[in-house]
Amino acid sequence: MSKVVDEELAMSSPCKCYVFAEPRTKAANRLCYVKGCKGMLTDEQEEKYCFSEGHKSTVFMRPSAKWQRMWDTFKVMKKAKGVV
Repeated sequence: MSKVVDEELAMSSPCKCYVFAEPRTKAANRLCYVKGCKGMLTDEQEEKYCFSEGHKSTVFMRPSAKWQRMWDTFKVMKKAKGVV
């Protein structure tokens, strides 16, 4: 959960989302950040700060190869533990 430091800045700034899998519209496939908040946004915060009507555009980026490997490892571990 992200800590909101500056609500006004968060609402007026574009989000940056790293997309780890398709579809990028699925919240579980991305990690989003925005100025005015510290940390990764929760799904509810993404809706509020990144995808609400009238919000500035959201920038979707591909993660580095290292982050992609970590994401893939995390998914395997979740599946092995029966979390998925």
